[in-house]
Amino acid sequence: MTGTQCERRSLVESMQQDVLRLYCGQLNKTLECCFADDRHLPAYQKGAKQFLLAFYDQLSNGIPTDILASNSRKYSRYGREQFFKAYEEANPRQSVCAICDEHRPITIIRGHVHSDIEHYFPKSVYPHLACHPYNLIPICQACNSAHHNKDPLQGRGCSPRRRTLGEVFLPYRNESVRSHGAVIFDGNKPDLYIVERNNNNNSLFYTRVTAFLEIYDVPQRWKSQIHRIGEQLWRQISHFALAEIEKNEALDVFKVKTVLERLLNYFIEDLGATSWDYVLIWYLSYLLVTEIETAIQNHQPPHEVPLIQTLDEIIKNPSPDIPALPAHKVLEISRELYNQGLP
Repeated sequence: MTGTQCERRSLVESMQQDVLRLYCGQLNKTLECCFADDRHLPAYQKGAKQFLLAFYDQLSNGIPTDILASNSRKYSRYGREQFFKAYEEANPRQSVCAICDEHRPITIIRGHVHSDIEHYFPKSVYPHLACHPYNLIPICQACNSAHHNKDPLQGRGCSPRRRTLGEVFLPYRNESVRSHGAVIFDGNKPDLYIVERNNNNNSLFYTRVTAFLEIYDVPQRWKSQIHRIGEQLWRQISHFALAEIEKNEALDVFKVKTVLERLLNYFIEDLGATSWDYVLIWYLSYLLVTEIETAIQNHQPPHEVPLIQTLDEIIKNPSPDIPALPAHKVLEISRELYNQGLP
């Protein structure tokens, strides 16, 4: 069955409504045209879904640009590779996955760009949004696997009601964990949590965080790697302190505070460029507040502050471990290679 003309018109209008709601950011609305369960779809809706998904697959392979309204880059065809290049040009500092802040989502193999394309609103449920500009983002394979076909707008567990667009974090809009959230740490466990930055107990923020957790398992994935994140932070602190503080220099809380705040600024400048920078920013600020600033407030001498004591030992007695390829050896090899006229 192909459906009546009235049914087909109603379907098209419903899809158009969803496209505009997402494009215009109508946060008090939800997406209403769902193709979730193929078993219960009328034949005309199945046909529409198949057509839309086939068009997306064709777009992935590349379509002639003469059917596009504009082609400022003068591409002969437009597909996945052109999309990835445009994304990198628009986000030059975003080197790691925008969702988990851990893996690099884009790589180049034999001159071709490769990545997973995330449909935040899954194309199996919303095929009419498969090519929507606000529904496509390059992400890492781990996040794509975690998301699978979960619908961000469909609540789960104790809250199965349907969410509005304003109750989830939307890609390409300024409603993200990074822009509104902070990470706090419980050093006794250890553990971490995402909280609202201005700490006004806004229920909307936590509704969005719940949806984010359901889809990508973040921050649970950060919690499971908190020891690795802590090790990475400590390596950075140690290397930075060795570079910034003289070996025979007497350490005090104000000197350490200045050095660590400088490192914090470097983390902030690098946000999106290296793994876990977002978590490292809040982890380092946790150490600054709970150890260094607390020591200043309580007038603690440096030898009573564990962080300062550990740094002092590292600076005065650097690790005796010899790297597999010491720096002087790297320079020696490089001189020989370049003196031979390489590359």
